[in-house]
Amino acid sequence: MTILKHFTLLIVEDNQMAQDQLKQIFDGYFKAIHQAYDGDEALRVYRENNPDIVLTDITMPGRDGLSMAREIKTIKNDQPILVLSAREDKASLLEAANIPVDGYIPKPITDLQDLLGALKRIGEKLHRSQERLRALYKHSHYDHLTQIPNRLFFDTRLEKAIESARQAHSSVSLFYLDLDNLKTINDRYGHLAGDHAIQTTITNILDVINPQDLFARVGGDEFALVVETVDDLKSLERLAERILTAASLPVRFEGNLLSVSCSIGIARYPHDASSATQLIHASDHAMYRVKKNGKKHYAFSVNPKSSRVS
Repeated sequence: MTILKHFTLLIVEDNQMAQDQLKQIFDGYFKAIHQAYDGDEALRVYRENNPDIVLTDITMPGRDGLSMAREIKTIKNDQPILVLSAREDKASLLEAANIPVDGYIPKPITDLQDLLGALKRIGEKLHRSQERLRALYKHSHYDHLTQIPNRLFFDTRLEKAIESARQAHSSVSLFYLDLDNLKTINDRYGHLAGDHAIQTTITNILDVINPQDLFARVGGDEFALVVETVDDLKSLERLAERILTAASLPVRFEGNLLSVSCSIGIARYPHDASSATQLIHASDHAMYRVKKNGKKHYAFSVNPKSSRVS
């Protein structure tokens, strides 16, 4: 039953003794257990805690379990709900099936394994669904070669970082990186060598940056680092130097020594830009100045408040 450890349970039962028994039975099986004693209370607890699985009796004072289940399905149509009831009339069974619920366990419970088995099956279904969602999210938000966030993830995170900085009256720095010499490597040794150079270089860069800062691949050989952990120029300069050193470490591929480096443009919000688009443009422009002046360096965006070039 370890699968259930990943999920939370809401028990809806008006009988105090039955409620206590169910809580005692399931204690230790689930990540957390919430309780409610009628349908109206259950809806309030559901909205507050968003449980993964709902286990409910049908007959309760006020709003009954089936009415509550229908309401929950309007909030979340794929919410797993398992029904317990002493009712055996066809109308109740049909109503439960039409909601639909994920199982119907008769009361009194004579075989605990039936109930636990039903809950485990729901847990396994939830786990598979979550795995599919995680795989879909990774496919759409991460670069398949480097396994770091992609442009979609970067755009969203940069907007949030700027909004947080705006509210906190703080700053955000954007490093725009272009890996040098990749075209030469691809032309001379092939694209497998180029891919290996990218993977190795990015791994080396990840070793010298703060994991709290976002590092993303935003183009073929272009990368971006959203820095929220430091804001003074000296710290940003030291970070740029560490990245330059890491990007210049030798890369070996099938007996060949590949020479890689990077060019970095740096822009800061709100010093150099007032929006994400402007910040990207400013850092990208600074990076191209470095490329034009010989590569393998860094430069800050040129404006009245920030004009230093390394």
